[in-house]
Amino acid sequence: MCNKTGYPASGANPASQWSPANDGNTSPTLPSLLQEMIATGVPRPLPSPQHEPVVRRWFPSDGLAGPEVRFADKHPALTFGFHEVSPRVVHRGVGGRGVRKRTISVALYRSAWGASSLEYDALRMAELEPEATAYVEQPLRLRYRDGHTWRRYTPDLLVQFPDRLIFRELKYEEEACLPEVEAKHALIGTGLAALGFWFEVLTERHLRRQPRKDNVAAIYRDRRSRVRIEIAADVGQAVQATGTTSIAELMATFNLAFENVLFLIRRQVLAVDLDAALVGPDSTVWFRRAPIRGAARW
Repeated sequence: MCNKTGYPASGANPASQWSPANDGNTSPTLPSLLQEMIATGVPRPLPSPQHEPVVRRWFPSDGLAGPEVRFADKHPALTFGFHEVSPRVVHRGVGGRGVRKRTISVALYRSAWGASSLEYDALRMAELEPEATAYVEQPLRLRYRDGHTWRRYTPDLLVQFPDRLIFRELKYEEEACLPEVEAKHALIGTGLAALGFWFEVLTERHLRRQPRKDNVAAIYRDRRSRVRIEIAADVGQAVQATGTTSIAELMATFNLAFENVLFLIRRQVLAVDLDAALVGPDSTVWFRRAPIRGAARW
C-alpha cells in the first residue's frame, strides 16, 4: 500500500496514542489536559516510525520471459562486461541531472558521482558492501519494449558481485509505490532478468535504515586518519588467517586507534556488518581484500 503520510497503514496517527489519565468513560476537557501537562510536563514526541523496506527485486529464473531490451551508450568506466556496447562521453561537475555529489571510490580508483542525496548514499553503501567487487553509476542506457512502444531508461547503478550483476534503481518510497512506477519497474525487471541480470529498486528505507545509516556515517566521519600500507597489509594477513576478529583485538595487537580501524574498513581491507549494532570496539570485522599500493591513493 502506497502510504505517503508516514503513519501506519491502519491510519492511526501516532500523536493520538498519548492521552491524559481519565476514568476511560469520559472525554478529557481542556482544563484537565492543562492540569495533566502541568503535573507531568509536555510529553516527548514519539520517534518517527522506521518502516520496513519493500522488496522489489527481479532475478533470472528458468523459463522467464520478458520484453525485449537493448543496451547502448555505456559509461567509460564500465569495464566488467558489455564490451560490445559503445561508450559515451561523460561530463562531470555542475550541471546535468540534479545536484551532483562526489565520493572518492577505493573500489574504482576514481571519483563516483551521484545525482541526488539518495544516489550518493547508494554509492557509499556499494563502496562498503563486503561482497561487491565493482560498481558504476549510470552504467548505460537501455531501450525496452512496452507493447508496441520502445522506451528509454538509464539505471542509477550497476554493482558487480562474484556471481551476479545487479542493476539498481533508486527512488524515494512515496514515488516508488505509485502504480505507474511499479508497472514500469516490473517491465524493466522482467526484461533484464530474462537476459540473466538482477534488477532491484532501493528506497530510503533500505539505504537509511538504522543502524546502517549511523554506521556508514561513522565510517566516513573522520577521513584524516591514516594507516601505513605496510601495517595495513599486516592487519589484512592477520585477519585473513583468523577469519574474524574484533576491532578491540586489532587495536590492542597493532596499537591502532579506533579511527585507524575505520580507515581500514573505508579502504576495503576489512569489512563489517553495517546492519549489526552500531560499530564500536566490540564489533566483528573480517578480511576483504589486500591493499593495493598507489592505486587507491594510499
